[in-house]
Amino acid sequence: MNTRNEHIKECVSIRLRRTLFKGKSEFKGVGDE
Repeated sequence: MNTRNEHIKECVSIRLRRTLFKGKSEFKGVGDE
């Protein structure tokens, strides 16, 4: 169960990073990448 919790945390972190990166790209006007 511990591994599962860590896996979920990793997924959430990746999702957050992707969202932040997407927001930054859109803010800069580079939504192609």
